[in-house]
Amino acid sequence: MVKTLKRKFVKTSMTAVTALLLIFILSVNAVNVVVSYRRNNQKLNAVNYDIFHAEMRGDGFRPPEEIPPGDIEDEEENYDDLSDDYRMKKELPKEAPLFGISRDDAEGARFFKAVTDTLGNISSVNTEHIYSVTADEARELAEAVIKSGKAKGFTDGFMYMSSSDSSGAKTVTFLDISSDLSGITAVLLISFSAGALCWLLMLLLTSKASDRAIKPIAENIERQKQFVTDAGHEIKTPLAVIKANAEAMELYNGENKWSKNIKSQVDRMTELMQNLLTLAKSDENVPESAIEPVSLSELSEKAVSAYTEAAVSNGKKIIADTAPGVTVNSNAKLIERILDILLDNALKYSSAESEIKYTLTSSKKHGEIHIENICDSLPDCEPEKLFDRFYRSDSSRNSEGFGIGLSSAKSTAESLGGSLTAKFKENNTVEFILKI
Repeated sequence: MVKTLKRKFVKTSMTAVTALLLIFILSVNAVNVVVSYRRNNQKLNAVNYDIFHAEMRGDGFRPPEEIPPGDIEDEEENYDDLSDDYRMKKELPKEAPLFGISRDDAEGARFFKAVTDTLGNISSVNTEHIYSVTADEARELAEAVIKSGKAKGFTDGFMYMSSSDSSGAKTVTFLDISSDLSGITAVLLISFSAGALCWLLMLLLTSKASDRAIKPIAENIERQKQFVTDAGHEIKTPLAVIKANAEAMELYNGENKWSKNIKSQVDRMTELMQNLLTLAKSDENVPESAIEPVSLSELSEKAVSAYTEAAVSNGKKIIADTAPGVTVNSNAKLIERILDILLDNALKYSSAESEIKYTLTSSKKHGEIHIENICDSLPDCEPEKLFDRFYRSDSSRNSEGFGIGLSSAKSTAESLGGSLTAKFKENNTVEFILKI
């Protein structure tokens, strides 16, 4: 039980740590990508804007303040639509930001451009500002972009933008963002590596701290189990004395309804204490020394045979379909206890003159046992509620049993590394699935 609590504590803690680390890492990388995109977008806009207008002027890029006033006036006469831009540039100092970046950053960008005529055919390419791209490569990339019809996008480590003038001619500008992509990749690898290292450190710290964290709970559980065990053994003696006295009274006075009630209730109390002791032990992990090859086929045949006569006497029938040669590494006594609880439960709560189906199958990983029985009516609860301790579908508590058996069977199955689940099916059928 303590080991189970420790595993759950570590699992819950590491789930929270993992979620926080992933959120942090993804947030950092998302911000890095967004900032990089915005910076390159600003740079591309600035480069495309200056180059486009320089192309229309027919000269290379010159800062507006270095263009003689006469040149500007001449250009304004020819390009009235650009006069406001030229005036704006003339009024700005050289270091003034352009589209959110400085002119030095814009001029230091690695880019190339391609210009088309009014028919969309590339008339010229300019690769003066980049040395890793030839004119042929630039033309090929530009043609692909023009063919796609997109005004903005990414291709082969470049961010591109297409601009048109009033005549319909286009200028496609490509900005080299390979260094930014490398930076984004580096940040991604570093952040995930650091996150993985932090995760491992947190796993180590959580494993170390789990013992201290669950210590009070573990101590309480152990005290409860010890109390149940001690009380069970202490109560056994007076119960045995009461039953012996009742039987002695019957020898002198004969059997009557009071002596029969006394013996019946003593037997009921004895069964309750035995179930409590079993439940307390079922929370303990089974030691490896107690695990050995077990034939589920033989255990199934033995369990079915033991309950067949009881079923017939109650007007019911057990139909068994057990696969031969099913063997698992487990504990035979504990499996017998689980099967005894499940078959007793099926016999006790199945409808009159109904059939109880027992099926054993196998796979590469486990053996699987299905036990089905038809009830008069299904419990008004979720199937897993049946495994709660002291739960009984009859709220008046007049039904047989104490609501401990199924809980004990589930705990025992889990202590063996298996599972026990329940399922409600059509026609008021309850199915229990045991995997070992």
